[in-house]
Amino acid sequence: MSYEVFISFKRNAPDGSGKTRDYEMAADLHRTLTDAGVKVFFSEKDLSTSAFIREIYKALDEATIQIVVGTKPEYVISEWVHAEWETFLSAIFGKRKKNGEIYTYLEGMTVDQLPLELYNRQSFDSSQKSALVSRILNHLGKTAPQPKPVPQPQPVQKPVSQPQPAQKPVPQPVYYKNLRVGDIIPFGKYPQGANGEVQPLMWRVLAVEGGRALLITDDLIDAVPYNKKEKNVTWETCTLRKWMNNDFLRAAFSSEEQSRIVTVTNQNLKSSLFGTKDGNPTQDRVFALSIQEAQTYFRSDNDRMAAPTAYAIKQGARISDKNSLNDGGKTGWWWLRSPGSCSDYAACVFDVGFFSLLGSRVDGSSVAVRPAFWLNL
Repeated sequence: MSYEVFISFKRNAPDGSGKTRDYEMAADLHRTLTDAGVKVFFSEKDLSTSAFIREIYKALDEATIQIVVGTKPEYVISEWVHAEWETFLSAIFGKRKKNGEIYTYLEGMTVDQLPLELYNRQSFDSSQKSALVSRILNHLGKTAPQPKPVPQPQPVQKPVSQPQPAQKPVPQPVYYKNLRVGDIIPFGKYPQGANGEVQPLMWRVLAVEGGRALLITDDLIDAVPYNKKEKNVTWETCTLRKWMNNDFLRAAFSSEEQSRIVTVTNQNLKSSLFGTKDGNPTQDRVFALSIQEAQTYFRSDNDRMAAPTAYAIKQGARISDKNSLNDGGKTGWWWLRSPGSCSDYAACVFDVGFFSLLGSRVDGSSVAVRPAFWLNL
């Protein structure tokens, strides 16, 4: 199915009391639009698998209209709702959705409580459901149904003054709570499409401890050599470390997101098989996993397998001709920060998920990167 409308909403109340009013409004709107012949993406599933997360972003890419349901400001900027409307807006502003529109569907809150990016979008109150449906059908070129009689008059909408964007309060940042190992969450953005389309980065939770979580990209996101020149290096001195902690950090994360990335001291041990020189401990915000960490935090070789994005492949990332993930993505090789068989080789993970202790030459351009960092919760 190719979707025409995507509904974004906060499904479960944070206090565990059950479904939100936002869910009820979204479900009702979903039924009405479906009955009118509109193809609607309305999520009833748990966001627990990378395959379903890719389904979400596929539907966002297909849809012409997005409806953001909101009863509380904190629900509109909650993790997934925020990621979805931000992705849709990026497609509109990037002119990949020339006919795209976002409507907000509100109850118990006013437009001036919306995030700045949604403030000037077309907004409807829950009492204006018929008007919203008619607008959607008209936008899609479909015949609008006859409006149903309204049992009581519509409340008079007082005009809302339009303050200048600089005067509008900045919405509170999104925080992740109750993360579990294995969860997949969006954080930051990076080119991922074959033509460099910027999309939210998806991160897998490897560990949760002491008020912070260890995250690693679910995909292999770029092809960057461990070191630009073939020479004897350690993690401390290699150019990949500089790229992760400078170029990538600035490109992928906003200032607020960067403030939540924890600086850690990484131990860099010598090769247990070859005895290759170890490096000094390093202070890193973003880093490649060591052999020991990749062994500790993944359950098996299959668990370590990952596929390069279309962007990474275009940058030169090598893909397997035999191995693929359940969703069909061809797997690739990715760097570890540990030394290989000698000081101009670095360890990596093969396409089948097991370690190459021998490693790959540090200036190799076909091994992909899979950054990791500790997130302050």
